[in-house]
Amino acid sequence: MKKIASYFVFLVTCLSFIAPAAMAGERGAWDYTVDISSKFGRGLTNIVTSPVEIPCNVANEMDSMGPYKGFLPGMGLGIFKFGRRLFNGVLDIGTFVIPSPNEMPYVCEGRKEKPVTADAV
Repeated sequence: MKKIASYFVFLVTCLSFIAPAAMAGERGAWDYTVDISSKFGRGLTNIVTSPVEIPCNVANEMDSMGPYKGFLPGMGLGIFKFGRRLFNGVLDIGTFVIPSPNEMPYVCEGRKEKPVTADAV
């Protein structure tokens, strides 16, 4: 009985990797492999870089609203974006066998760094 169950598990595992590649249509199995590997990597990147959202958003809000007014809204927005990026990373890793487009922006996208002047040194 164990032997039959192990063959069944092996067959289901093989079919779960072959079926989506066959359904890809004109795109080949290589494109499917590239898509799922990039989705897995994107998920890992989102998980690792998610804590960076908090200081980045605090800095953005402090630059736009002022150093004292912008801290709490920036912290709230940063914690929200941290959770969203972490959730998307876990979701990407959990469903990496299903290819999907990347709709998540990069961390700190749109952040404009202030140039360092001689007065600041």
